[in-house]
Formats: sequence, C-alpha cells, structure tokens
Amino acid sequence: ISISHDTNVAAGSSIALQCSGAVNYAWWPIAGLSNPNGSSTMASIQQPISYLCTASDANNCTASAAVNIGIISQLVIPNAFSPNADGINDEFAIQLPPHTNYHLRIFNRWGNEIFTSTAIQNKWNGKYKNIDVPMETYFSTLTWVDAKNVEHIENGELTVVR
Repeated sequence: ISISHDTNVAAGSSIALQCSGAVNYAWWPIAGLSNPNGSSTMASIQQPISYLCTASDANNCTASAAVNIGIISQLVIPNAFSPNADGINDEFAIQLPPHTNYHLRIFNRWGNEIFTSTAIQNKWNGKYKNIDVPMETYFSTLTWVDAKNVEHIENGELTVVR
C-alpha cells in the first residue's frame, strides 16, 4: 500500500490523509479522523501524532503503513526547491506556526512578481504563466501575523534547481 508523506502542520489545522492500493482500510488512532474506515480521511491535528493505516485486498491479505504528523513551532522558509516532478521538494512550501494575514510574493531577478498567495496551502510549483521558470535565484517577501498579533516581514532568496 502507499500512504501520505510525513509532514508538519500548525496545531489546530486539518490535513487530508490518503492510503491506497487495497479494498478495505482502517486508520488508527481514530480520534480526530473524519472517515477512519476510508482510503482518504481528514485529520484534525492538535499535537504530534502517527497514524497507522491497515489495508486489506480482495483476498484478505493485509499490509500496514504509517504517516507521521508533526507540529510546526517555528517559521521555516526553504532556500531552494526542485520542481522536477520526482515527488521530492517539487513545491516551494513555507511552514509557519499559528498565524493570520499570510501573504507570500515571489519575484524574479528583474523585480517582476511571478507568484503571490494569501493562503499557506497554495504552494509555488516553479511555474510562471504555466511555464517552468529557469534555474536561478528568486526573491521572496513573506508577511504574516503571529498568535500574539505581531506582524512579521521576512525577505529572502530561493533557488530553483531542476
């Protein structure tokens, strides 16, 4: 069977979990899950947790796989990513502790905005107008408000590697 990748989320958020390759599914623990007997389920995450998916096929052969969900406690802004469709670091994704007023902007070396998002779920895939951007350095500006209502502005560089 295959299962969602390990990840980190903000406490109190929900995340979609997926298990595939079988007919019947059982997730454990079931607390916080929207569908503990489905191939996909939504999990409400309050603290770090590991979910186990046990699945069986039509011949009643079973297999299990686990996914680990951690809690984001600090800001993490990667300085590179590789949008090459290999399933590893294909999107530029920022990790934030609980926050509001998220706004990410990415610029090319000429100062042209090539990506903007006001939702942390919207990750940059390394494209501008549906065309792969070249391998080079880009610039980001992130503004957000933390749980204590303090505004933060983070400026940085990120490299696209293919």
